[in-house]
Amino acid sequence: MYRGATLALVLAALCAAALCSCGRAAAPKFEGRVGHLEQEGGFSLFLEANEGKPVELDVWMAAADDIAGSGGKDEWFAVWEECEGLVKGEKPGMGKCTGTEYHIAAANGRKYLTREGPRWRLRGRFTPKPAGGPLQGLLTEILQAEE
Repeated sequence: MYRGATLALVLAALCAAALCSCGRAAAPKFEGRVGHLEQEGGFSLFLEANEGKPVELDVWMAAADDIAGSGGKDEWFAVWEECEGLVKGEKPGMGKCTGTEYHIAAANGRKYLTREGPRWRLRGRFTPKPAGGPLQGLLTEILQAEE
């Protein structure tokens, strides 16, 4: 009798686990290269469309683009999206360009922006939140870590 009741409870628990969405719900994901101008790849539009909602990010930036930084508790990267009057070979920057600076807000002290050889990599689950601007051609967006 006890075996039958135990088996019924185990089966009920397994069925409930299979039917419920235990853990986090799937979030929209953006992956690939993020860079200046035409290499931006729709990253800012993706974050804007998902503002205030969790997203999964797995993106990388070329270190040579002078796009990212990490020091102390601060982690950030900037993406120049539009420029006027750049001459051939000139790097995008303040004065001629506008874009967005992204700040990673880690809830647990973990580093999310890491240097991997010739690139910076950002991986994790974040909630995008606008923070203000523009200041010197840059809007500011907070990527609040969810882990």
